[in-house]
Amino acid sequence: MIAKQTSWLQKRQSEPKPALKIRIPEKFPQPEHPHHQPGAAT
Repeated sequence: MIAKQTSWLQKRQSEPKPALKIRIPEKFPQPEHPHHQPGAAT
């Protein structure tokens, strides 16, 4: 998992800043862990 995140970070850093701003919102609304969603508390 960490290696996956690292490669993703390296990808982002190698991209131009404008692309970064467009990509970040795309990735964040899709949490990998459902229990990490706000309001998902039991």
